[in-house]
Amino acid sequence: MRKYKAAVADRNIQTEAHRGLTEATGKELTSGWEELCTIWEKTPYPKYKNAEDPYEIKNAGMASL
Repeated sequence: MRKYKAAVADRNIQTEAHRGLTEATGKELTSGWEELCTIWEKTPYPKYKNAEDPYEIKNAGMASL
C-alpha cells in the first residue's frame, strides 16, 4: 500500500507540472508536442526513419541574451 500511495503522489506531482508547463508555454505549443509524442509512440521501429523524434533537440546551442 505504501508504494501505491507514493505512486499516486508522484502522479499528482507530474500532473501539476504538466498543467503548469501547458499554461507557461501555451496550449498550442504543448498540444503540438503531445501530437508528435503520440505519433512517435505509435511508429514501428526503426523510429528514426519513420517519424520525427519529439525528444531530439534541434539547433542546440547557447541562446543570445
